[in-house]
Amino acid sequence: MNLKELNTRQLQVYGAICLWKFCDIFNIHHKDIDILIKHLMSICIVDDLSTWEENGTIINITGRGDALPNDIVSIIPKNLLKGFTRLIEYSIEIGIVDMYGDNTELPLIFLKKCTDILSEHNIMTPDISVQFKYNHPSGRVWGDTISKESLQDILSFNNIELKI
Repeated sequence: MNLKELNTRQLQVYGAICLWKFCDIFNIHHKDIDILIKHLMSICIVDDLSTWEENGTIINITGRGDALPNDIVSIIPKNLLKGFTRLIEYSIEIGIVDMYGDNTELPLIFLKKCTDILSEHNIMTPDISVQFKYNHPSGRVWGDTISKESLQDILSFNNIELKI
């Protein structure tokens, strides 16, 4: 199984899983982080990508050059803050970097940066096999949407206790 076989929506979900795993391993919990992760994962169930992208600009953690909210910074151990901040930014870039331009390798490059951060912190990268269960090549770089039930299956497979 190769990440290059995943469409952009699936890459975005995988990036969100990396963020969730980092937070879970280091016991980092906050409602705004959950909201961000849910938003990132919802890319695979929404038809209107521009509305999805726009909705990402109104959540408390935008990851688009804005500083993290103080209440988030206060719960992150200092030795993890740099990695956490980079992981936020890179996981968000996966889904927006090609939103209004050419289709490039950048989503995959940003996902690789997410998995590198996990490796830097001795965290195993998530198993992607369940993603391939829902990979129906459509010839479209962004891929097709999947059902909420399919997304919940991906979350359950990764032991993620979020309701989308």
